[in-house]
Amino acid sequence: MKRALVVGCSTGIGQAVALTLVCNGWDVLGVSRTRPKLDRLHWVPMDVLSSAFVEELVAAIRYWSGGALDTLIYTVGTQVPVGLFSETDSDQWEASIATNLIGAARSTRACIPYLRKSSDGRILLFSGGGAFYPR
Repeated sequence: MKRALVVGCSTGIGQAVALTLVCNGWDVLGVSRTRPKLDRLHWVPMDVLSSAFVEELVAAIRYWSGGALDTLIYTVGTQVPVGLFSETDSDQWEASIATNLIGAARSTRACIPYLRKSSDGRILLFSGGGAFYPR
């Protein structure tokens, strides 16, 4: 059975991806701040902005799968702040960078050793339109 980790599985694209994988016979570990409304999903509450995120993620992967992982899917994202750089809140700007970039990088780095154990390990990082058409 193939194993996928979906970071940001509680709503939107992440929830749809997790549901599709589960319905297609995958064993799925989902992590998010909020519990998703999905059956047959292993879920662990996590926040990509937490200082303990990487350690928690690695522990969850080891517990859930014994360290085997075929796919990492990162769907966490935020679109704030919106507006002129000089007029937006710097704390929101930094949180956006931490969520959209640093969270994805930390997730990827944490999963690489487990993905290398797969004969066909994959990483899929989602990005919203704001990455290409900033507001």
